Amino acid sequence: MPTTNPSEPLRQPNQAAWLRARLLEFLKFRVLAAQERFFTDLQLDSGSSGGTGAVGAGTPAGQLDLTRFRRWLREAGWSEALALADADLALVLEQARALYTEDRA
Repeated sequence: MPTTNPSEPLRQPNQAAWLRARLLEFLKFRVLAAQERFFTDLQLDSGSSGGTGAVGAGTPAGQLDLTRFRRWLREAGWSEALALADADLALVLEQARALYTEDRA
């Protein structure tokens, strides 16, 4: 069974894929219920530098703050996803937006 301790690196090659799939399922009904507002709540503040921790510069809703998303995951009680790299978290957010929001233009 893969480790899900956020302080430990992902050891198995398929562990990141497994965690991404679980996170996508975890987000499913939250995104379905909130739609684009879910992503708006994760946007970088207008005064933010847009450096590390940002994703989605070309997305309609603007840049998403991965640090804020990590904080949200921790508060939501799903800290096992914190073991994922920023690129993996960004990928899951993009997939969730594409799959679960009504405006998929």
